[in-house]
Amino acid sequence: MAASGGDRFLIDGFPRNFDNVKGWERVIGDKADVLGVLFYDTAEDVMERRLLERGKTSGRVDDNAAAIVQRFATFQETSLPVIEHYAAAGLVRRVDASGSPDVVYAATRPLFQPELALVAGAAGSGRGVFTQLAGLKLGYHRLHVQQLLRAEAASGTALGARIADALAAGVTVPLDASLPVIRAAINESSARRFLLDGFPRVVSDGFPNAHDQCYALEREVGPVKGMVVLEAGLDDRKKRVGGAASVGEQAALLRSVDTFAREKLPVLRHYEAQGKALVVDTAGRTPDQVFAAASAILA
Repeated sequence: MAASGGDRFLIDGFPRNFDNVKGWERVIGDKADVLGVLFYDTAEDVMERRLLERGKTSGRVDDNAAAIVQRFATFQETSLPVIEHYAAAGLVRRVDASGSPDVVYAATRPLFQPELALVAGAAGSGRGVFTQLAGLKLGYHRLHVQQLLRAEAASGTALGARIADALAAGVTVPLDASLPVIRAAINESSARRFLLDGFPRVVSDGFPNAHDQCYALEREVGPVKGMVVLEAGLDDRKKRVGGAASVGEQAALLRSVDTFAREKLPVLRHYEAQGKALVVDTAGRTPDQVFAAASAILA
């Protein structure tokens, strides 16, 4: 593991018994976190049929009927208790492996993807406090996507140059530029749940539209649990950004409503059509009350 330079590993075939478990805990211990145990579960007759078919070309001496029966018995006696041990700790992810490889892969893929949710709202709507509560209470890590894009644009990389050009032109950042930035931020984090603030957004007409960005996000990064939109009146938003706002600040707050309608409303409509959006009126509510109203879509 150390020699690979990686920091995430899929260990196949270990631990097979409790001696292995004890060895792992003694040697590895808290040097690595066990995030889960992937258990491909299927009937013995299905497994036997597959092994016998494999035996026609594998050259393995144990791909025969007598050896297969013994291997099943060994699994039941020594390996299944290991699975039950990790299941008691809530770590086992069971996948029905009786289908075709494509079907099994489709069932497995979500287990390796991050949990995503979206948050949106005009300036002063309370997104900052809301995302803090989502982190404290549900383990969400906030990704402020526009900050990430601006940081990449200033990095001097070829990808950053493409993002800088889009930002300077006032057009939507291309998907093949924005999604790598989001994926990189996710991969650098130890979190498994992410609250995306500022993406998807529609800055200009044409590709990528709202649905293009939503579909690409779910296809290339992970499924979106839902979208929370925080609504607030001008007076409430003025208080949240510093009380007595100047004339210029009030104008900026009003413009932020227009910006939200242009950039985020199409995204809201997309997820509303799927029953995965929740609009929360924050007027007269404490941050905890706002979070409680929206938490069902994030849990």
